[in-house]
Amino acid sequence: MIALCNDVLGLEPENLPALKRLGSALYVMKEYEKAETVLQKAYDLESNEKEKATIKKFLSLATEKAKAAAPTARRRPPSRHPPRL
Repeated sequence: MIALCNDVLGLEPENLPALKRLGSALYVMKEYEKAETVLQKAYDLESNEKEKATIKKFLSLATEKAKAAAPTARRRPPSRHPPRL
């Protein structure tokens, strides 16, 4: 799902359905900071007030989870292995 959304966004960076799906997928995968960024873009582009309110709820949750996860990430000892790409 993430790869497909990224493919679509590579061709159409403001494709609203792809942004919403990508934000949701990243949230479910606990990639809260990335989800927050994507959902903010979707929120900014959405013109329907009802849909905008729904995105705002998920954006608030992602922001809250990202802030809660941040201190935990700082306490972890550095890895001896390079990150996987």
